[in-house]
Amino acid sequence: MAVPGSAAPPGFPPSPAPGHGRPFLGAPYNDRRRAAAAASDPLRTVRYAPSEFPPLSPGSTVAGALAQALRQGRPLVPAVDGGGRVTGVFDLPAFLASLSPRGRAGLDGSVSPVLERPSAVVAAGHEESWARDGASESAVVVDGEGRYAGILFRDEEESPRSDRDGADEWLRQLAEGILGNVSYMVAVADADGRVLLASKEMRSFFGNELKGDSPVLRRLFPPRALGPSGTAGGWGEPRIHLYRDRLLLVFGFPLVVGKTLRSLTLAVHDVTALAGEQLAQANEEIAGLRHLVDVAVGGLQVVNRDGVITMVNRSFEEIHGMPAERVVGRHVTEVIENTRMHIVAQTGIAELGELQKIGNMRVVVSRIPLYRDGKCVGAAGKIDFQDLSQVNRLAHKVEHLQKELEALRKRKGAVGPDVRFSFGDVVALAPASREAKETAVRAAPQDSTVLLLGESGVGKEVFAHAIHAFSTRAAGPFVRVNCSAIQETLFESELFGYEDGAFTGARKGGKQGKFEMADGGTIFLDEIGDMPLAVQAKLLRVLQEREIEKVGSEEVLKVDVRVIAATNQDLRKQAEDGRFRRDLYYRLSVIPIRIPPLRERHEDIPELIRIFWEALRKRHGIYHKALSPEAQKLLERYEWPGNIRELHNVLERALTIVVEPVISDEQVRMIMVGARETHADFCLSADCGLSELVEQTERRALGFALARTNNNRLQAAKLLGISRALLYKKMHAYGMT
Repeated sequence: MAVPGSAAPPGFPPSPAPGHGRPFLGAPYNDRRRAAAAASDPLRTVRYAPSEFPPLSPGSTVAGALAQALRQGRPLVPAVDGGGRVTGVFDLPAFLASLSPRGRAGLDGSVSPVLERPSAVVAAGHEESWARDGASESAVVVDGEGRYAGILFRDEEESPRSDRDGADEWLRQLAEGILGNVSYMVAVADADGRVLLASKEMRSFFGNELKGDSPVLRRLFPPRALGPSGTAGGWGEPRIHLYRDRLLLVFGFPLVVGKTLRSLTLAVHDVTALAGEQLAQANEEIAGLRHLVDVAVGGLQVVNRDGVITMVNRSFEEIHGMPAERVVGRHVTEVIENTRMHIVAQTGIAELGELQKIGNMRVVVSRIPLYRDGKCVGAAGKIDFQDLSQVNRLAHKVEHLQKELEALRKRKGAVGPDVRFSFGDVVALAPASREAKETAVRAAPQDSTVLLLGESGVGKEVFAHAIHAFSTRAAGPFVRVNCSAIQETLFESELFGYEDGAFTGARKGGKQGKFEMADGGTIFLDEIGDMPLAVQAKLLRVLQEREIEKVGSEEVLKVDVRVIAATNQDLRKQAEDGRFRRDLYYRLSVIPIRIPPLRERHEDIPELIRIFWEALRKRHGIYHKALSPEAQKLLERYEWPGNIRELHNVLERALTIVVEPVISDEQVRMIMVGARETHADFCLSADCGLSELVEQTERRALGFALARTNNNRLQAAKLLGISRALLYKKMHAYGMT
């Protein structure tokens, strides 16, 4: 009500007529003190200043209003707008009574829709009039502009009360005045989590599980320590629980008196209906994850930072012989002997593979800290090995594998794998090259013979190295043979070896052949199209029988060798012409892989340029030079008849010959012209005039001469038949200095 002589704020009703005059024994404006009651009248009035009883600010949520009402111990909390003017009051009993039986309140929503009009509004300075004549149990105090200036309450008591008495009285009021009537799940528990009082809806939902020394509420909201200086700590944070296929949102509001937790008010919301189909799907996923945790993790336990167990799985229950209901909410040291889980939760330092005794068992356990937002919030523990004999068996197996590996290394002796490339070095961005790489990857684990087809310089040897590195023979030797570099008379002795005294000039003691050196690994026969027909017959026998016969020996040696062959020739046509054995061709082409030329894989060129350029800079120690964008484009659109090898040579020459830090497209043209005896027409414009063609031709001639002479100006002038002075003049005119 508004007292006489004061105007109610806009939107609030005027004051009803006074009729309940009682003496006002008011306190000073800024002190929280109860007035001394008259002996004949036990009614007392207490006033709170804004600093002692802060209002709800704009943007406050329903959950915040509920928490503030319970924390301040009063059923009303005023609310203000941005200018501090009173907009209404949050009436806790009225709010709880308005909820549906399932408590489907939007706690995260704004408190504004649930605000009530204050029963009385008093202008500052007229508090005594309200105490004497007012009919309401509370009144909001405002200044002349309607801004919040405090709040008044009546307390009917026979004698002054202590803080503890006041807390107990608030608890009694909350229990008797609210819990008996609200259609909402609310309960009051003591400091140990035992339920003292519960609303009808709470009793109906949980039934007998609210009773006893370990009620269901202990699992929903396990007891925890207070924060610093007796504050509530993290009690007010909502928690979500899955209980009998129902999704519950639980709030805990502690009542602290003198740094002592007196009681805990729990508000439980069944939000299952709000989740709908998403919750059903989430329930299935949670159930699946729960089952996975039960069967896949041995003896799982999770504790919070205080060492209180918050979760265990079925394996833990079976090992320790205790159901989860008897474990969750208790300190881990009360459940597990010799545990260090609480220490890990405090230090945040993991303990892996530690021995621990559980009953009569000695087990291997791991304790892992759990972090959230960079802070350790708890720890999880699990049993790695429940039976130490498992550890012994695993150790014996590892030891056996190590011995086998060592024996294999000794058997191979000094022969090394000599593998320089893997599939990670194969650039395959273009469809054609990607198809070739995928075929090679599929063929690598097999022991079948592979035939690599492609022009010179496309990277056949890189593919051969990669196939060997990705095969089951990767630990074995990789032996390369260039068939075009071996004299015809030496072919047989090079491939198959010879005995002591096999021919004049033979090495004493004989010599291993390439096939014998590659035993257990891979032999790469490059340019196999140049192999003589006589040797082809013996190679065919090796592929068929997996055996060799050294020159000068009658003994047959078994060899375990995988063959990878490569050629830039058309072996099919050679076989038709009789220059290559047809049967050997079919033996070699079990898995043919065609590697496309660079002109068919322009998408690969930018990446190849990047890889080669970085490698060349590192090799030559030249880090200050770079290709201009125009030079890069020129390299990318060139046809590259010499394929990858030609690209590498042009890049190396550009890096080492050109003096300028930024290499232009003209300088790259010089090098490309000088690198080949013939060249294509570089005039890209359709309307090139005579002067342009002359300039372009002179540029090419200068570049050709400089490239052929490794940038020696005097030798270049002699090659062109001009004086050195004219050479410098032309170079200066065309910006080639």
